[in-house]
Amino acid sequence: MKFRSRTSREDPEINFIPLIDVLLVILIFLMVTTTYSRFAELQINLPTAEAGAPPERPAQIDVAVDAKGNTTINRSAAPSGSPAVLNDAVDLSGFSWDDNSYLAGTVVFPNVSVAPGEALVVTQIDSANEAAFRSAWNLGPWVQVLFNEDFATAQPGFSANGDGVALFDSSATPIEICRAEYTAALAGFSVEYDTACTYLGNAAVGVRGAYTSTGGDVGSPGNQSIGLEERGLRVSMHPNPTTGLVTITLPSEGSYSVTVQNLNGQILANQTVDAASAQINLSGLARGIYLVVVQGETGQSTQRIVLQ
Repeated sequence: MKFRSRTSREDPEINFIPLIDVLLVILIFLMVTTTYSRFAELQINLPTAEAGAPPERPAQIDVAVDAKGNTTINRSAAPSGSPAVLNDAVDLSGFSWDDNSYLAGTVVFPNVSVAPGEALVVTQIDSANEAAFRSAWNLGPWVQVLFNEDFATAQPGFSANGDGVALFDSSATPIEICRAEYTAALAGFSVEYDTACTYLGNAAVGVRGAYTSTGGDVGSPGNQSIGLEERGLRVSMHPNPTTGLVTITLPSEGSYSVTVQNLNGQILANQTVDAASAQINLSGLARGIYLVVVQGETGQSTQRIVLQ
């Protein structure tokens, strides 16, 4: 009996090497032969802002006058004198004012300017009453007065229960220079403001230059000879303007009280003098206008002094 030898059985396997070679060839082929398309692009131009130069602020002079007749120009003290005593003329042509509606152009000033040494008073009376008005307040020729006829439109009235007034310049886009408001007023009494248009209250005789008219009204409409400049004493001061040291010449020897005040009536210095002359030193104060009040047994003198 013949037996056949048994042969060992081999396990099946898969050879990937030829497949990898084929894939590499295909990949190389694709890399060489493929073309890439460039799609059209949409170019966007964003808007740009182009603005002209901002409008130049119109040249202007800001004039503020308090009830005492003291003036500041562009927030700097003006020389001594009446309510609008200036180094240069101020042209108010085209300026306007309104009550508490605060609308520019409501009442437009005519062609008017305030020259050095002059004052301007705006009234709500007719020009036929000018002589009586000037006489009642003892106004000299240095005071210009505007009447109803000087304006193209009617001037608004004011309420005793509170109101206001605003002044605008003459530029194409009017700028509000000053806004003065009050909450109450008394008949026959002026309403007073400081140079920053801050409400100070009703006028009182002897306070901030106010005096009484022949009709019994109290105010200070540009007077240089009664109100602030009224002198019961013959007192002179020099130099004026000054850089600090001021010599006061009194009418005679005696006891006098010399007081230095700011434009709001605040006492800054006080001294007693028992002689016919005295000196005061203002060098410690800021430049501006001050009041020197001399009180004696026979009267009082109040004068402005300009510190440079």
